[in-house]
Amino acid sequence: MKVILSFSRALDTSNLPKRLREELQKLFEKNIFRAHSKTRVTENSISIKTQERRVVSLIAGFKELRADGFALETPWNLSEKHIRHLVNLWVNKKKQSPGTVENKLSVQEKRISNSEP
Repeated sequence: MKVILSFSRALDTSNLPKRLREELQKLFEKNIFRAHSKTRVTENSISIKTQERRVVSLIAGFKELRADGFALETPWNLSEKHIRHLVNLWVNKKKQSPGTVENKLSVQEKRISNSEP
């Protein structure tokens, strides 16, 4: 039995545009419980805590981009320039550690590589 995080509240309180929230909801429903490791032995869903970290990280990334002037209305428009901007923000302005930035990037990368518009 797969256990899936209830992420609706996080999306509802995110203040992201309606279309972006709806598209993220579809992505989360389809992918949030999936493990991305190719070496993982179990077929079980990932933990609720990991699902929660993914949701929070992805929503935060979109909020940071929009706060900095990127008018993303759909996750399908997320591109390399957006990821570069986020890395610059996290490393140079927020002074986050390399491990923190790497963790955030792994969430963004998996979202992009495992989904289809």
